[in-house]
Amino acid sequence: MHRMAAFFEVMIERNFSSAHQLRGYKGKCENLHGHNYKIEIYARGEELNPSAENLARYFLEYLNSRISDDRVVVHKVRCFETPTSVATYQIAD
Repeated sequence: MHRMAAFFEVMIERNFSSAHQLRGYKGKCENLHGHNYKIEIYARGEELNPSAENLARYFLEYLNSRISDDRVVVHKVRCFETPTSVATYQIAD
């Protein structure tokens, strides 16, 4: 199997509530109403040093070293440091 480029990705989830109305819209959304939004923020880089990123890389490399079938490759590992903070290590497409 040939060596592919790899990268780290970090995702942070945040939540907020907001209200709005759709003026001129004929329907219930014309009235003031609210939503609970969830935002996912992604950053990507070739080198990141915190432990969750290193754990994700370790497991990807370890698992691929144990697979003896060239038709299969572990291409991505996500390590959840908290329920809303995720580090991913993956082989580039």
